[in-house]
Amino acid sequence: MRKRQDLDSEITGVGDLTRDDLTAAWTKTYGCPPPKGVKRGLLERPAAWHLQAKRLGGLTSTVEKTLGTFVPDRPTRKPAFENLEKSANTPRRPQF
Repeated sequence: MRKRQDLDSEITGVGDLTRDDLTAAWTKTYGCPPPKGVKRGLLERPAAWHLQAKRLGGLTSTVEKTLGTFVPDRPTRKPAFENLEKSANTPRRPQF
């Protein structure tokens, strides 16, 4: 129970990090800086997920393998969307 409370407080502490700290954590994790103009919440959520995954375990190898079948040529350190060519014929990604 104590470990869970510690994890909860660590995850809550992510909200207290500076934007520079969150950006540094993103860069360290993904090997590239976050997209320009990304909102703070999108920096906080992956940081919190990685804390939780480190403590409680991340995705199982079966899940990682299954996800890999959906994006077989994805780069290991950079998001897949960075490899898309920009052209007038390329459909836009939906904005959420």
